[in-house]
This record gives sequence, C-alpha cells and structure tokens, in this order.
Amino acid sequence: MKTHKSEALGVLDELADLDITEDFLREEWAAQLVAQTKPMPRQSKNLADKLIEEIMQLKEDTDSCNKEIYKFEDKKLQDHSVSQIKQKEPGIQQLAKKYNELCGELEAMIKKKQAPCGARAPHPIASDGLFKLDVDDDILIRVARG
Repeated sequence: MKTHKSEALGVLDELADLDITEDFLREEWAAQLVAQTKPMPRQSKNLADKLIEEIMQLKEDTDSCNKEIYKFEDKKLQDHSVSQIKQKEPGIQQLAKKYNELCGELEAMIKKKQAPCGARAPHPIASDGLFKLDVDDDILIRVARG
C-alpha cells in the first residue's frame, strides 16, 4: 500500500519529467494563497442608499418625461381637433341653417293648422354660438333627451 509521501514523490517525479520543479510549485502555491486570502474591496456603507436615490431620481425623470409627452400629444390632438372643426365648419353651419329653415316651415304649418294636432316646432339653433357650446345649451339638452 502506498503512503501519501510516496504518492507525492511519484507526482514530483512526473512533474520533473515535464520540467516543473518543486520550487516552482511552491511559488505558485504562495501566489495563489495571497490572491485567495486578500481582503475583499470595501463597499460603501451608503451604497444601497445611493442606488435607491439614483433609482428614485430616474423614476422622477421618467415621470417628468411622460408628462411632457402627454402635454405634447394633448396639444397635438387639440390642434388637430381645431383644424378639423374649422375644416368642417361650413358644412355644419349649412346643416344648422337647413335645420332652422325646417323649423320655420314646421312653425308655419302649425300656424296654418296643416300639422298634426299637438305638434310643436323645435327651437332653432343659434348659429352665432354654434361652435361655442356649453353643456347647458339647449341643443345639447335636446340631443340628450332624444
């Protein structure tokens, strides 16, 4: 049965055949020991607090950017809406005018007793404030009631 010492001598002989000396192995062992036992680099006591602060700042920056994007998109949508309304305004005014003419014709029919009994003419649309509607305006109330 081989002892540990005889095994070690056998390994040293094999290493000697490869031109690796015992002194070289001891130097490598010492270097490895130094590398593996050197103290870890110190971490800042406040590192976690600093990282959390950075994350919070990034979140604030992101929120701020999102608000700016929302404002930009809202302005873009508003500008587009205004442009579309201005483009459609003549057609809407023409429809309001036609509606008012029909209201007038219906009133005339009611006065001449040519309309069914109990018929009432709707209120005409005021064309001067057509594009400045308020939720309490008559036209919106009539639409909501059906």
